[in-house]
Formats: sequence, structure tokens, C-alpha cells
Amino acid sequence: MQEPIDIWGLATPPSLVIFDLDGTLVDSLADLAVSVNFMRAEFGLEPIGLDDVKRGIGKGARDLVSKTMPPNDGRIDEALQLFLGHNGRTLAVHSRLYPCVRELLKSLHLAGIPIALVSNKNTAHSELLLQSLGIVEYFQTILGGDAVKNCKPAPDPLMEAIQRSGAQATTAVMIGDSINDFDAAAAAGVRSIGCTFGYGEAGELKRATIRIDSLEELLPLPWL
Repeated sequence: MQEPIDIWGLATPPSLVIFDLDGTLVDSLADLAVSVNFMRAEFGLEPIGLDDVKRGIGKGARDLVSKTMPPNDGRIDEALQLFLGHNGRTLAVHSRLYPCVRELLKSLHLAGIPIALVSNKNTAHSELLLQSLGIVEYFQTILGGDAVKNCKPAPDPLMEAIQRSGAQATTAVMIGDSINDFDAAAAAGVRSIGCTFGYGEAGELKRATIRIDSLEELLPLPWL
């Protein structure tokens, strides 16, 4: 394990820490898979496995639905509504926080460091999942994929979160698990921390500024 100061890469506290949601704070794969297979069953399609669902996660619900329905299927709008409706009712049945999430958020909060969430999941579902898991109060800003015109990997939601927080890109940090997080961070001029325990593949994680195997590696905060 590296020393915390090397992991964070900042000699002073960050002006903002931005978290991704699925695959970074929360292991939500099982609940997403249940909703995907509910959607598929409504069209008479066979269920698919966790790995197939996992490969579709990262660019929001519409993209996930498109990747888990048959190619060139003309029913994507209907399928999306089925998926969103079911997932909205079952967001936190199996979903669990990754180890040390609460401890890290509490430490950042006690250090007075603003915390934002930038996810490609829609804002309402993001807020509901955070609330269901008991951590919503830590986030000053919550931006889903519907909060700005262009979601990750575009830099727009990160820049919006930075602006709302009165932070600076050069002293902000993005913590995520996929290429969408790292490319968005790079485009916004933000350092990124890649979570190897999430849903991103090894090649995607190379795009992060640095990589960690557990959020525990970010504790204790080096500025306390």
C-alpha cells in the first residue's frame, strides 16, 4: 500500500472530491441484473448473466438497455421505461456499499472537504440509492446523467459539480471505476483515482491518474 499522500497526489486538501456511484461506492450489479432480466422477460427474452450486464454498465440506463436488448431492436424506448420502473422499485434489494465507504465519507466530511456525486445513472435513482444506503447526507452536490446536456465521458458534469462547489479543477479529485470517469476527469483537468474493484476493465483503469484496490487505501486522510 502506498502512503496516503502519494495516493491522493495533493500536498493540501482537495477543493472537492467527486465520486462515481455504481462500481465505486456501491456494488449494484445484482439489482441492475434483476431489472435487466425483468425487462427482457417482458419481451419473451431469455435472462442473461451478470457478466453480460456488467459489460453494459457505465454510460447510463439507455445505453445499458440498448446493450442488453437484441441488436437493432426497435423497442428501446419501451424497454427503457420497463427497466427504469422496475429498478426504481428495487434499487437497494441486493446493492451494498463497498468496504470503507462510510469511513471515507465521514473522514472527508469531518475534514471539511466538499463531496459530490457524478453518475450516469439518472439523478432521481442516484439520490434514492444513496438515501436507501444511508449516505446521502454526505453529498453537497448530486448530478445524474440527466442533470447536464452531456454526461460522462464528457467533462460537463464534473465541471458543473466544480462550479457548484466553488472548487478548482486542479485541486479536485475524481474517484471512479471506468473509462467514462477517467476520460471525463482528464478533459476537465481533474486528477482521477481508479478503483480496481469496480466494473471497469484493466485497460480502462490505465487511464486513471493512479489506481487503488480498496477505498481503505485512502485512509487515514493525510491532511488531518
